[in-house]
Amino acid sequence: MFLKGCTLRCPWCCNPEAISWDPQPYYVARKCILPDPAPKRDLRSPYHERGQDGGCPNDGRNAGCKKWAAKACPTGACGVFGRWLDLHEILGEVTPDVAYYRASGGGVTLSGGEPLAHQRVADLLHALKSEGLHVAVETSLAVKKEALLATLPFVDLYLVDVKVLDPFVFREVLGGDLELYLANVELLVSRGCKVLPRAPLVRPYNFSASHGAALADFLRRFGLREVEVFSVHDLAKEKYEALGWPVPAFEVIEDEELARFAANLASSSGAAVTVLEWS
Repeated sequence: MFLKGCTLRCPWCCNPEAISWDPQPYYVARKCILPDPAPKRDLRSPYHERGQDGGCPNDGRNAGCKKWAAKACPTGACGVFGRWLDLHEILGEVTPDVAYYRASGGGVTLSGGEPLAHQRVADLLHALKSEGLHVAVETSLAVKKEALLATLPFVDLYLVDVKVLDPFVFREVLGGDLELYLANVELLVSRGCKVLPRAPLVRPYNFSASHGAALADFLRRFGLREVEVFSVHDLAKEKYEALGWPVPAFEVIEDEELARFAANLASSSGAAVTVLEWS
């Protein structure tokens, strides 16, 4: 389940449709069958906007989002990324599959964006746990301590991004606070929460020997015995174009480079390193 709205601005983001807190119109030219398919659109980028304290700028439904509630495009050339749902509506989409989740050992994973930045996410997590579901959260931990604390009773697994560990890059490139991030990792570890770190790798931002060394120190510092590493992919180009945004420039990591990085990290950290592959 992907929740829109993010507190960071990673220049390699693979889910640009999840950066803004609001539903957004999109247009995919190659899918349009109209003779003059490109109406003038004002898709002003919210890429550098965020609410006060990095949180959601809206307290509830934004009436302005209703203006995009047009008839569905038959080819999928245009539409809206995201929709407002209340807690009851979300559960209505999840609960029909509860029996399958239980039988298969699966559950629900919240991702984004930054799901923990949503004001009522703890209520959603509580409701999911009340259904007996396994609940995981993918998070960058760029949220206030109070927001994280509210989720602890309801989350079985925190999948924690380790994006960069240089305070300058974390602040100037991602727009976040490394000290806040590290304090939140410490909070999870000290409370005995199950944490699985995931390290996205991308050139030129963090694929380096210095980041590998910092990542090994990070794993040892917090006693984390497992880590997943992967190359950021470049499959989101069409999403950026559909939003009318510039496509970010970065380099994916080749398989051989990724394997060497993983081997060095395992040797220096003592952790079990798993390389994730995109199929």
